[in-house]
Amino acid sequence: MINSSRISSMSFKEFCDYCGERTCDGQWPLEFALVCITTIDEINKIKYKKFGFVMRKKTDELREKTWQIRLEEGLGAYFDFVSLYYE
Repeated sequence: MINSSRISSMSFKEFCDYCGERTCDGQWPLEFALVCITTIDEINKIKYKKFGFVMRKKTDELREKTWQIRLEEGLGAYFDFVSLYYE
């Protein structure tokens, strides 16, 4: 079962790990899988470059900020909807 309150309190790295665990057990709905894959792919495309080099720490900070913004914009509400549909 999808725990949307747990997802809204996760960091981006924890969310990636959670999606990986759910992939392994094979017990998640297709809609949830698509949202996870799309979200992770879009956020992982974010890179902070300085003088042509990717700055890892800044990149991780930008990804985390983007993740928090996505949660505030309603990604958490979508997980609520999916969890209600599959109860």
